[in-house]
Amino acid sequence: MNNTIIGAPIKTYYCPARRGAITRLNSSRTIPLGLNDYAIPMWKDGVVGNGGSTGGCWNFWGDGTNPTDTTNYPFYQTSVFVRGGKNGVPFPPAKMINVVDGTSNVLMMAEKFVDPTRYNPVATVDDPQPDGTTWGSLGFTDNGYYQGWAWSTLRCSMGGPVRDQPYGTNAYWQMFGSAHPKGINAVFCDGSVKAISYTVPNGVFQFLCRKDDGTVINLDGF
Repeated sequence: MNNTIIGAPIKTYYCPARRGAITRLNSSRTIPLGLNDYAIPMWKDGVVGNGGSTGGCWNFWGDGTNPTDTTNYPFYQTSVFVRGGKNGVPFPPAKMINVVDGTSNVLMMAEKFVDPTRYNPVATVDDPQPDGTTWGSLGFTDNGYYQGWAWSTLRCSMGGPVRDQPYGTNAYWQMFGSAHPKGINAVFCDGSVKAISYTVPNGVFQFLCRKDDGTVINLDGF
């Protein structure tokens, strides 16, 4: 918990089309927090036994009404970056050899959705949405890189990507997105950067976020 590191605004972690390097205070208004505009994919399917549940991405941590679920554990390891474990079950770290779909076919990191009202962040992570939406306080989805496996650094593959816009009643904060008019920029495992359109079918986008689905995606049309 080095406050100097937590509060460091690292320029390359911010999209220049959205904002410059900026910080916000923590909930006690005592420590600056460095933010970031990029996230890694959290792969999840809508089918129990195939990587998730019908409840969307929020219940990834407890997987809906069954927090001791083991059926979907293999699918929690299918993105390039792997969480340390879940409910006492450790996950092995990913290795390059595990990217069996080919490094040029697997998304490693991409631009994350941010509500435009938070480009210049409100005072603290606990401030409610200024438009009074049902989501309430959502500053935690735009915290910094130091948060680790959290919505600050993760986005879900079940929806999106979508262009930055006010949250409204949609859980856009779970999705990838950007300030660009046509799509997001994504870094693939071979180090290449590719543009992905907002119109990409979700099935295609999900395959891009998995390292071992056995599908090679041609992005020319997306």
